[in-house]
Amino acid sequence: MLRILIVDDYEIVRHGVRALAGANPNWEVCGEAHSGTSAYALAMRTKPDLVILDLSMPGLGGISLARLLHEDLPETMLLAFTMRDDADTVKAELAAGVKDYVLKSEGEKQLAAAI
Repeated sequence: MLRILIVDDYEIVRHGVRALAGANPNWEVCGEAHSGTSAYALAMRTKPDLVILDLSMPGLGGISLARLLHEDLPETMLLAFTMRDDADTVKAELAAGVKDYVLKSEGEKQLAAAI
């Protein structure tokens, strides 16, 4: 069972990702967080296999969160789910430990494939 933590400051995005994950019997959402700070605490408690994270969040942003999670939970895979696709952002997220990213403008098939 793949345990997934969903991190996005928009509830509707978290709801959509949860619905996608719920359609796969091999995936389980172990938590949701609306900020980087709450996501970090939840990840340390739940030790997810995969964190799907937004890069643009108030407070502790996604790249900083990815860096912390990559250091403290190196076995956890990180997937950025974002609107940002400029070269500098992609370089920063990969340097922070993100393994892949999916643009929010893409469909659910692309997100499911990345998961």
